[in-house]
Amino acid sequence: MKTLVILMLLSSAIFSLNVFGQSNIGSPSWSPDGQSFVYVASNNDENSDLYIYSFDNKQSIQVTKTDSSEWTPSWSPNGKYIAFISDRDGNRDLYIYNVKKGTTKKIISGNVIEATPSWHPNSRKILFVRLAPSNQARTMYETSLKGAEKKLNNENGWSQIYPNLSPNGNLLLYGAKEMKKGQFFHIYKKDLKNDKITQLESEPLVSYNPIWSKDGSKIVFIHQKEPSISTAAIYMMNPDGSELKKLLDCEVGCFNARISPDNTTIIYKNGWAENNKGIYLLDIETQRTRPILKVNLN
Repeated sequence: MKTLVILMLLSSAIFSLNVFGQSNIGSPSWSPDGQSFVYVASNNDENSDLYIYSFDNKQSIQVTKTDSSEWTPSWSPNGKYIAFISDRDGNRDLYIYNVKKGTTKKIISGNVIEATPSWHPNSRKILFVRLAPSNQARTMYETSLKGAEKKLNNENGWSQIYPNLSPNGNLLLYGAKEMKKGQFFHIYKKDLKNDKITQLESEPLVSYNPIWSKDGSKIVFIHQKEPSISTAAIYMMNPDGSELKKLLDCEVGCFNARISPDNTTIIYKNGWAENNKGIYLLDIETQRTRPILKVNLN
């Protein structure tokens, strides 16, 4: 079993820039002010916890500590909560972490798997996907913070993943594929005022994980031109699908790309599994990258 060894500072909950060893580090999500981000990291191959990294003091604080795993954190627009998935009670359920109080609350539970939460712009609702067996469709839902659910997709025969709402709450981004055709996922946009659906790109093979910029002017997503995840690259386009361009190729794949609140920088996970290199930043204008939390096997 590989071990994640951390340079310790002051206490067991705070560590420095470099993360030594190999396990899991990724899924970064910006705070609304762009001064911090939340991410997941683990010290073995099974379990992972949430951490918050501060750009001001260049330190991370561990915010969950369980014998289970946490996945795909998402910071609410009002800064109060972090939504995430955890299997601490046996199933992969939806939780929120109260940033100020340091408390955790389960929102959705059951015998099925919830995944990839994202927030409504009003911070009072969470979008997520409910996973079915691999031969069945994935379904998008919306829930209040009290667990009142609403199904978002009514398109029978389609599997839909990674829901993400525009800043004005009117346009829903997601990845989708038609099950009977056995095709790959592509990026779609649904106008919630009139239910009009538009496919935004048709790049060869598969696209997923679309994210709006804070001002709604750009969409960032991941595209793989081949089945190997090492080909996963960061792309950007306008909300109508125009001016589509590749921003970054990573040697072992780019994942979990998110635009900063000021639209200048993309945070992303560099690599996957044994090729995980850590969390990096991409300057959109200069195309330069730099590591923030780095996995180092040496």
